[in-house]
Amino acid sequence: MINQTESLRIAYLTPEYVTEPKFDGGLANYLARITPFLHEHGHHPEVFVLSNRNESLEHNGVIVHRVKGVVATSAQVIHRIIKRAVKLRFDSTVQMRSGARCLATRLLQRHREHPFDIVQGSDYGATGLYIPRGRDFPFVTRLSYFRPFMRECAGVASTVDHRIAEHLERSSVQRSDICYGPSRRIAEVVRQRWNMPVEIIRPPVQILNGDRPEDESVFREQIGGKNYVLFFGRVCRVKGADLLASIMRPLLEEDESLHLVLVGREQPEGIVEKNRAELGPYANRLIHIGRLPHPQLFPVIRHAKAVLLPSRIDNFPNVCIEAMQVGQVVIGTREASFDELIVDGENGFLGSTESIPSLTAAVRRALNLSPTQHSQFGDAARRTLQAFVPEVTIPALCDFYRTVIARRSSRN
Repeated sequence: MINQTESLRIAYLTPEYVTEPKFDGGLANYLARITPFLHEHGHHPEVFVLSNRNESLEHNGVIVHRVKGVVATSAQVIHRIIKRAVKLRFDSTVQMRSGARCLATRLLQRHREHPFDIVQGSDYGATGLYIPRGRDFPFVTRLSYFRPFMRECAGVASTVDHRIAEHLERSSVQRSDICYGPSRRIAEVVRQRWNMPVEIIRPPVQILNGDRPEDESVFREQIGGKNYVLFFGRVCRVKGADLLASIMRPLLEEDESLHLVLVGREQPEGIVEKNRAELGPYANRLIHIGRLPHPQLFPVIRHAKAVLLPSRIDNFPNVCIEAMQVGQVVIGTREASFDELIVDGENGFLGSTESIPSLTAAVRRALNLSPTQHSQFGDAARRTLQAFVPEVTIPALCDFYRTVIARRSSRN
């Protein structure tokens, strides 16, 4: 039985992390937040991330093992034969299996050298697919993505490759002792579709105290003194970026000084131009800025009149938390777990992706707030986040880990 106060050695398997240049998603940022907090609380987290090289390094006090996801030659040959014979592609499947295998190999090697108390994987990328069933450590999975639902919300047709990838991710989750997620929304979906029990454990949120370095150069050069509503994050259909013009056009008609600012990378390209076309005569009031590092992003968030995040689905969204951290008024959607952070009319506003007028009305309510009311909403948003500070959430997560460890020990 592990002592309730002793430190834990925790391994995290992930397809993405902030040390890798092409990754900036929610999973990468979540792990980049949680692992330093665990380290500060006396624990020993180590991250195993898919990379283009094999090496170990230290990042913010945390050991990170970069693992090269090498596709076996036999798998490459089989994939080429299938593509030529039946014109089917299995890129996701091949990459997922090879990545999961390489992560498991490196993890087990490290575990033999310095045993872990517990290992955590993600559903995204099927990171636990090759974790041995006869292992001598507990394995938990955090639900970060749930591919079938995300694909449906993205409006992407199901292919054979997609269905196999979804099967692999489900198989990976089924190997775990237990799974958990940060939001009730995703937990409910997984319970219904996969018939699996899901714990809910909130992620840690650091309350900003004003001493973070900020760089206002991008804000000054590209936005300046403009009056604007902000969307930031991945510019894609899942995040509702394709709805922005429909939501904002009536408001741009009403206020000739109002602009719409988008910050983030398009996935796929074309969504920004689609919004411009739908804005018609107001297209010149859409400003698109690419992905920004946080020191440049926070001034853009802070100076906005409001932040519009019309996601079709989300999982306790980082973008909402980041906006609330700086006291911004957020307009979110009821379908996407924003209602687990926002109380409509108290610390933000809610609408529905099934009713564009409801989102337009919610933005209008935010724009009509007086400076005093805006400040009150911002203060309420910051107070909401107090429930998720590391002093609360890290002990809760570690208690969860210890419970899983104890259950497995009692069975063995």
